[in-house]
Amino acid sequence: MVNLISNRILWVTRALLVVAAAMAGVLLWIAHGGTVAGCGPKSSCEDVLLSRWSEWQGIPVSAIALAAYLGLLAATFGLSGEPAARRTRISWAAAGFFSIAILLTAGWFVLLQVLLLKRVCPFCMGAHVSGGLAAAILLWKGPYVQAMLGQEGISLPGFVWGVVKHPPVLLGLVAAVVLMAGQRQPKDPGYKTGPLPWAEDIEADAAGRRTFSFHYKRYHSRPGEDPLLGEENAPLLAALFFDFTCPQCRLMHHHLEEIRWKVGHRMAVICLPVPLDRNCNPMVEKTQREHVNACELARLGLAVWRAAPEKYPEFDRWMFNSPKPPPLEEARTYAGQLAGAEALAKALADGTIDKQIARNVAIYRETVKRTKMDELPQMFVGGDVVVGAPAHASELVAYFEQLIRNVEAQQ
Repeated sequence: MVNLISNRILWVTRALLVVAAAMAGVLLWIAHGGTVAGCGPKSSCEDVLLSRWSEWQGIPVSAIALAAYLGLLAATFGLSGEPAARRTRISWAAAGFFSIAILLTAGWFVLLQVLLLKRVCPFCMGAHVSGGLAAAILLWKGPYVQAMLGQEGISLPGFVWGVVKHPPVLLGLVAAVVLMAGQRQPKDPGYKTGPLPWAEDIEADAAGRRTFSFHYKRYHSRPGEDPLLGEENAPLLAALFFDFTCPQCRLMHHHLEEIRWKVGHRMAVICLPVPLDRNCNPMVEKTQREHVNACELARLGLAVWRAAPEKYPEFDRWMFNSPKPPPLEEARTYAGQLAGAEALAKALADGTIDKQIARNVAIYRETVKRTKMDELPQMFVGGDVVVGAPAHASELVAYFEQLIRNVEAQQ
């Protein structure tokens, strides 16, 4: 095995890998609820990170990428030794594995962003380009490419045989294929729609104030009493049952922002939190880890609405800004900044908030009992219920536009 790589090239690849690892670290931070400038609401970065392509079997792709970049970076420190030395051979084996895997997956994710999502995440691209370039340099300057090409130049049989003869490269190729194949498995978004004419009714009093009634008018909600996104007199009024800690709810919130931006003032959404937390929802047998503090987060949202209604949309947007909810203390601090610490404390002490949550849970329980659909989010609109969230907002845009036209035609 001949070592053809110079120290200068090694340091260049190390610098590229440090950049790639830093970018992957930023993406992993965002995936765990962190916020970074340039990756806020409605940004291309957020669109990419909220897509199903940002995970592999539930694991953030950024975590896998970070491990690969650091693994390859560590391997580069053993490449400049004596070619026949055991450490050098092991380092080249590791470099071959990580390099081919990084190069192929970088190309895969670049194509996904450009051709499928049509959105470009700057941090993602920074990691792919830096890591892919470092991997390409090591493959080209190292012993593998020369061995696979052969003395007579490029030939497909020679290349295939070269890959088979080098297990680290073959394993890296397999790892890349496994990752890509795993992502191509379609995920069931739990998106369902169905007519539920008995489930909701909207009535207006003489002053034009509307009441949203549920389940044969057993339960009621009014836009002025519950959090509202949009204008109270919007032609189309929807009621959204959600949880700040629910992944599908985060996706639906992202879709609703895009839908409301397209339909403008013609649609408003009443926000009715249903925490998937045993502490305030008896339907939950055991609180899952991802839903811990869901009750307190819901109480904070309702308290912001009661203390400073005009600030609720900002709090709601902030809570759903990242792929995961912020920590409870951070949310409490932000809510206090928006509504005022004293006003927030007063609202939290008001028993009305707990009654609102109990009512929301009761409506949710009745819906589950009648429909056997227990997923969140659930949206009641136009005599229908929409359960879950589609993969793309475009699947709902035409649906809501038609509902708005129907309502406006009746007015």
